[in-house]
Amino acid sequence: MPKRIRDIGPTVKRIRDTSPHPPSLDPAVVAAALGGELVAKREKGGGPVSAFIVRQGMARLIISRPAATPGSGNIEPVEIPIAEQEWKRLQELVDLMIRKGIHLSAGQIAGAMLKQALKGSEHEDPDKLFDELRGQLESSAP
Repeated sequence: MPKRIRDIGPTVKRIRDTSPHPPSLDPAVVAAALGGELVAKREKGGGPVSAFIVRQGMARLIISRPAATPGSGNIEPVEIPIAEQEWKRLQELVDLMIRKGIHLSAGQIAGAMLKQALKGSEHEDPDKLFDELRGQLESSAP
């Protein structure tokens, strides 16, 4: 039978970095140095992992709220026209969620995406937002 070895030696102290952290770079300074322009403020969590975080947040948002029925509150069911290509993309998202173990309808995902988009546009210039929406609507009009 093997004999168990017990370490009874002194523990080594943990090494901690106490050096000062360099200050963050100002995006305007970097843009000026590279000859660019500052076009938008970067939000926290804008890295590659943010897509996963947004997806989890949307799923949590949808799952945590029971389905609304007409007349049960401030949610009104509406029909929104959607192109066939956009519908296929939405179905791909539904399939992805199902593969990840989250069973949601296309309407639930579309509603959560709309809510995220509206929340993200709260701080934008209303005139700029209007011009962008008008351009999109004019280009998609039959």
